[in-house]
Amino acid sequence: MSCGCNGGDSEYNNLCNADIPYPQISSESVPSLISNLTLALYGVFTKSIDQATGRIVWNVPCTPQANPIRNIEPLDGEGMLCYIARALDELPQMSRAWINASLLSGVVTVGASLGATITKTGVGVYSVAFSQPLASAQYCETITIGRISANTTGFAVSAKTASGFTLTIASNGVPEDVSASLNIVVYSN
Repeated sequence: MSCGCNGGDSEYNNLCNADIPYPQISSESVPSLISNLTLALYGVFTKSIDQATGRIVWNVPCTPQANPIRNIEPLDGEGMLCYIARALDELPQMSRAWINASLLSGVVTVGASLGATITKTGVGVYSVAFSQPLASAQYCETITIGRISANTTGFAVSAKTASGFTLTIASNGVPEDVSASLNIVVYSN
């Protein structure tokens, strides 16, 4: 019981309640929890005795020094999680730019974007420009257009450069303004 009482009349005027464990209490011991977490993060540790110094040497199978991420070496004194966060930040990103927008009769309203802008340049025609040019025009774009009319037959990408591309939405080959959601993701090495 909380409040330091055992039920019945007390100096707390019967305000005591049964303890409600939050967060939920586990019967597993703390050393066991730490051991299981360490095993999950690093694998099996082994130890040996350094014959020259008599000191115990722990052999960890998974360390940034032994297995650097794409040859990004850890900094002196850098912890494992900080190293992983820094290495992932330094890796070449696959997704280079994205746009989430809505089109209302062709008028663009950008909900969110990263690394790109979209501008209407004509009926059913939009220019997508990257904030920073990519290394080349050899990239892949994934485009989804939702809730379009049954008459809209598709879209096309043209004029691809390292700086962007043109998107045309059409019905039977004729560009048209639509009301729809629009998502664009650009992938590049």
